[in-house]
Amino acid sequence: MSKFFEIQLIHSLCTSIWYSKRNNARNRCGFLPKESKEVCMATILIVEDDKFLSSAYRIKFTKVGFAVHIALDGQEAMNILQTIRPDIILLDLVMPVKDGFTVLSEIQANEQYKTIPIIITSNLSQKEDIDRAKGLGAKDFIIKSDVSMEELVKKVQALLQSP
Repeated sequence: MSKFFEIQLIHSLCTSIWYSKRNNARNRCGFLPKESKEVCMATILIVEDDKFLSSAYRIKFTKVGFAVHIALDGQEAMNILQTIRPDIILLDLVMPVKDGFTVLSEIQANEQYKTIPIIITSNLSQKEDIDRAKGLGAKDFIIKSDVSMEELVKKVQALLQSP
């Protein structure tokens, strides 16, 4: 086998794996074994009205391999959901235009969206708020001031890896 042919074959295989990862994030990478711990290029929708924090989230999640979409309020999040189907959503609760509880309720009421896992990221820490969010279908509730960016990424990756 010629060196040129080997290089072309390797390039073709790598391209196929990349497209598989990109298009099959929910199927856990296509070509990689199921037991692989790698999280492929999943799509995340970050709904956060704090521009500094949403920018920091974008940088961090992009750096670890996520396709990132940002919404600065609840209505923008619902508009984005009409064009993409993220693998996971990070949702703030206190936002202008439409708050996170309303967005969470609307997502859960929609057959097309209700299976998307949602992690609440908020500074609200009252038990009533946490219970309400989980009662509306949130998979996790994270108090922003208590969790580092690394911990948040690990929680997102763990939720995507769970069945």
